[in-house]
Amino acid sequence: MKEILSYGNQIFAQGLVLFIVYTVFVVIVAYVVRKLLTKYLVKTLEKKDSKGKTTTNFYINILKTFIYGIAVFIILSDVKPLSSLGKAILGASSLLAVIVGLAAQETLGNFIAGFMLSIYQPFRVGDLIVLKEKDVTGFITSIGFRDTRIRTFDNTLVIVPNSVMSSTIIENIEASSKRFRNSVYFSISYDSDIDLAERLIKEQCSLLSQIIDARDHAEKARKEEIVKVFCTGLKDYFVELRVIFFTKSMREGFETSSVLRKKVKKAFEEHGIKIPFPTRVTYNKE
Repeated sequence: MKEILSYGNQIFAQGLVLFIVYTVFVVIVAYVVRKLLTKYLVKTLEKKDSKGKTTTNFYINILKTFIYGIAVFIILSDVKPLSSLGKAILGASSLLAVIVGLAAQETLGNFIAGFMLSIYQPFRVGDLIVLKEKDVTGFITSIGFRDTRIRTFDNTLVIVPNSVMSSTIIENIEASSKRFRNSVYFSISYDSDIDLAERLIKEQCSLLSQIIDARDHAEKARKEEIVKVFCTGLKDYFVELRVIFFTKSMREGFETSSVLRKKVKKAFEEHGIKIPFPTRVTYNKE
């Protein structure tokens, strides 16, 4: 035990026992300060922007890193070998600055990009976005120092550097409006009653509570319909009908479109509306 204490006295400026007490004290103080400042920061930011979860999380991460970083430096300052190392580092500061600058260039760029994203907020945590250039679609889960994390519909986590997020084209589906437009296509044969098919489609849409009335005042004044059905094509062997309706989110739209296809298919079968499919007739000369 004496050998351990003696060895500790050689390494730590105040001895091993006092270093342990000192470390515990610094960690506790850092933890308490972080909790108090975080609480104050959250209240301040929520008053300015009640929906600013993105900004709040980003600044909390900065505060946490800053406080614990100071705590680590304070603790390490009591280690004797590191004091001589610090003098050596200061002596080679110019070379170190170049090396660190080159090594941290990308990291610093991502940090600055993340900071700008938290200020201008082209998207927020929870928004559904599309990165067309990267073929990524999903919900923003977090924006950190280095990267932005996106949860896709396949429940996979995509991690994108902030520098990429700030330079690529982003389609924010849920930022500007609380409605999402859906399009569903149906095919009927040329000898089927197209007016009956349109009426059946609208009847099935009226049974789905997820379909919302997204008309503005002008559209309501013109008595435009909530659900619109268009004939969008006369194909080789079928007539194409396109149904347009709105839901509150893309997720609801996907589920509602699936239910609508099933209901319309059953309604078509009950009323003799044929859904065509390509056929091939082979003639044998023999």
